This record gives sequence, C-alpha cells and structure tokens, in this order.
Amino acid sequence: MLENLQNKKEDNNKDSIRNAKDQSMSRKRPSDLSLIHLMTMTPDMVLLYVQAADGWVEEFIDQHQGELNDEDNYDYLLREAKTSAMLSDWIGEVREELISDRYRIGPGDIRRSAETAEWLMHSMAELSKHLDLGITFKAEQLALRIHYGAGQDLLALLNLKGIGRVRARKLYLSGITSIEKLNAADRVEVARLLGPKIAEKSSLSLRNRRGMRNTRGMTEKR
Repeated sequence: MLENLQNKKEDNNKDSIRNAKDQSMSRKRPSDLSLIHLMTMTPDMVLLYVQAADGWVEEFIDQHQGELNDEDNYDYLLREAKTSAMLSDWIGEVREELISDRYRIGPGDIRRSAETAEWLMHSMAELSKHLDLGITFKAEQLALRIHYGAGQDLLALLNLKGIGRVRARKLYLSGITSIEKLNAADRVEVARLLGPKIAEKSSLSLRNRRGMRNTRGMTEKR
C-alpha cells in the first residue's frame, strides 16, 4: 500500500513537471526563481497561506512575471509566489528572524519547507536526467543551496564539518573562497573567524579529505 502511495506521488510530481516542461525549456537559461516556482507547483510542496497583510505578493508577481510559470488559478499563484519568495530569501542568506517576521512563520516552518523543497528539487534534477529537461545541473545546485540556505558561491566551503552558511560567509568575505585557500590560510586567522573549536573541526575534516584522496590515488596506481 505504501509503495502504491509513493508511486502515485511520484506520478503526480512527474505530471506537474511534464506540464511545465515547455515553459521551462522555452527559456534557454531558467532562473533560480523559475525552477523554485516550478517546484512549488508540484502536489507535495506545502504552500504558505496569503494573508491580508501580504499585499506585497502581488507586487512580487508583477516584478517577476518573466520568471514565473503560467498558473491558471490566481489564488494558487499567490501562495506559490509567497512560498517561492520565502525560499529565495532562504537561499539568499536572509537571516531566519527576518524571514519569520516577513512571512509570519516560525523557524521550524522554514526548516520544514526547506526540507521538502530540497527533496523536490533533487527529484526535479533526477527527472531532468530521464526527461531531458536540460536543468539537471542547476536543479542539483539549487537542492544543495536549499539544504544549506546559502548562495552558490559558498557551496565549496559548506561540505566541511561545523561550517554552516554564516561561518562560510565569514570565510568568503575574508578572501577564503575555496577549500584550497582554506588549506593555505593562516591557522590563527581561521581560528579568529570560526572560533578555535570549529577551526579544529574544519582542519580535521580537511585532513580526512586529503587522506581519502591519497588512499584513492594509491588504489588507482595498483
């Protein structure tokens, strides 16, 4: 029974993305917002409710008409647009308290929406491989950004243990924009930016990475 329900959900999501395929493919390079809105049109995405104080949502729709997909039901469009705006703020590194205030939701709601959105965006990437939508890489990158709530430029740093979007941004703004630069950075400066404990965790993570690469290299030579 559970398998049947899962199959039904996957079919619904596939139908939603197939229906929007012509729209997404008509743009050579769909924007982040285009794909996020496309994802909110799937049945499994829980949409935010639009309240009387959310007059800005209509302005948001007007400003981003070229990026939003066609939606016949205007009430749904309002909710999809509000949810898309919230997720865009999330991956744009807007602070959680500001997101909570603007959208009148709690931190737990943000996390739940992000978890569902990450799964759906990953599913979109997988479907893109099979349906040749041409959005596979972008959807994969967006899934990662939704997971971390961070910009594209931070993804290289976010795989390290103990480093979230706030600490990664500190490193980036200090000129440490990649794993290679973090390896070469002064340990005292890294500890000042991250704190001694987190700096030690990141250093251990880097050493483990180097060890794994060396092990793979030796295996390949054999």
